[in-house]
Parts: sequence; C-alpha cells; structure tokens
Amino acid sequence: DTSYCPKPVACPKGSHPILTYEEGACCPHQNCSWSVCSANGTLFQPGSVISSSLCETCRCEVPGSPHSDTAVISCETQICNTRCPEGFEYREQSGRCCGGCVQQACVLNATDGSPHLFYPGQSWPDP
Repeated sequence: DTSYCPKPVACPKGSHPILTYEEGACCPHQNCSWSVCSANGTLFQPGSVISSSLCETCRCEVPGSPHSDTAVISCETQICNTRCPEGFEYREQSGRCCGGCVQQACVLNATDGSPHLFYPGQSWPDP
C-alpha cells in the first residue's frame, strides 16, 4: 500500500522530481533531476552558452540518454593546427584562438628534388 510511503520532497528551483521504482520495494525512490545548469550561482537553460573564451566554449546541454534528462555543462576546446609547410612558420595572432602560417623563406626545389630555403636578402645562382 503506497499510501504509507513518504510524500515527495520539493525539488530546488531548476530541477524536478524523478521517481524510480526498484523491484521488491513498496515505495518509489525520489531524486531531483536538474533540467538547467548552474554555474557561479546562475541558472542556464539547455542550449545556452555559459562561458566562452578564444579557444573554449561551454554550453548547458541535456545528453541524449533515455534514462536521464539532467542538464550538464559541456565544454569544447578548439584545437589549432600548428603545422606549416616548408618555408613558413606558425605564429600566434592576437585576439584569435589560432594563429597562422607566415612565410619566412622562399623554397627552391633543386634538380634532385631537395628543397633549398632562401631567406630575405639571400640570393641563389642561376641554374
């Protein structure tokens, strides 16, 4: 008889009760499931950006689990490609997450296929 079970407890703002029934138990077990994210005392709705920096964005998301609708904070960090072709050098750029490749030298392929680098002010003989 479930009339003897404890009454559900009020969940905090931004959450709602989830009742689970375990095999052999007469009364349901209650948990509060968060349908919003909390960060630094502020509540955020799913889909909203919580914080953002040059290379990282954090959002409030509800993962696609059928057993949970609990919102979580998920952060994504941008990874920069710092590999540059021969004669170029990677340089960070102010105000941007990723830098870019800046040409430092001219590349001249010799007849044997090997690359030769020539920096500003250098010259090479005529073949």
